[in-house]
Amino acid sequence: TQNSVSKYECQQDGSFSLFGDNITGHFLEILPHDRIDMLWRFKSWPKDHFSQVTMRFEDDTDQTRLTIEQKGVPS
Repeated sequence: TQNSVSKYECQQDGSFSLFGDNITGHFLEILPHDRIDMLWRFKSWPKDHFSQVTMRFEDDTDQTRLTIEQKGVPS
């Protein structure tokens, strides 16, 4: 990303702060080789508003397919 990562606790209930502290949140569930569920908050969003981000990993022959779904992004 070429931006700072000031906090990254990659474990259930761990928190993170990415992109110069513009995105913060925490991990809800981590299922290795399958799925990661997180809550994300962008600094400019309304106070205490988080979106839910799900990253799914699928083994696909000689590559890994990554599907990202994000719900609850404010307009």
